[in-house]
Amino acid sequence: MLGNKLLVLLCVVLLFTLLLQNNYEGNVEPASISSPLPPKDTKYLADVETETAVPLPIHTTSSLDNPACDWKPGYELVGTCVGTLKTTSKSRKVTTAEGCAALCCSLPVPTATSGAKDDTSYAVQDDVECIAWQFRSDIGCQIGGDHRIGMEKDGPGSWCEKTAPSPWQGHRVAPKNRQESCAGTTWNNTLPGQCFGFGPQKQIQPDTAAQCRKECCADAKCETWQFRDDKGCYFGGKMSKCEKGDSVAMSPFQGQRKRLASRTYEPPK
Repeated sequence: MLGNKLLVLLCVVLLFTLLLQNNYEGNVEPASISSPLPPKDTKYLADVETETAVPLPIHTTSSLDNPACDWKPGYELVGTCVGTLKTTSKSRKVTTAEGCAALCCSLPVPTATSGAKDDTSYAVQDDVECIAWQFRSDIGCQIGGDHRIGMEKDGPGSWCEKTAPSPWQGHRVAPKNRQESCAGTTWNNTLPGQCFGFGPQKQIQPDTAAQCRKECCADAKCETWQFRDDKGCYFGGKMSKCEKGDSVAMSPFQGQRKRLASRTYEPPK
């Protein structure tokens, strides 16, 4: 008797389950096939008409290696440049070396039609033409015309150091206390950043910081001296400017210049 009751109960439960399943399938819309997730290196833009997500690939090719820019191989602009590189309205918005390279790459080289005598002209139009760029966190992105590097003999007057910045030894000779500034065998290295405007390197013997200081003190017109092992001795009167000597200012720049057909890039013979 008990077994018959259990059998009837199981039949009722099975029938109720079948009725629920049929009702669910008849009232629910078929599920749409979802699109696979886009790769992580894509961005999205909402399409106003379809209201769907359209994947936009991120540009991952480095502008520093972009062959379309025809960057001059060899020395990069790692050293201090004295010339036409400057911050412009467009370069001011750039925050990376790659972005600075991309900006310069997008701007053409000066041509005769734009008023330049030839493609070595450094009188580029701001944000219209570009031959060289340079970037460092403290100065941001600077762009401009062509620059020579190191001892290259041809090209414009604009010029860049061949080597990255590194600390100098140097000191200003106080005009009112000249004797005190030149006395003794030690001094304070108060000019670790490179100064400009001294003219050519001084030929001294021995080629040391101590001798450089001695030669400056022997010259009544000398106000400042600087020495670096790989650069030698420089001293003189008024200077045009001196770089900062902090850790950032002593770090290399990033920079490149476009290859120009009119240049040989040869050092002096």
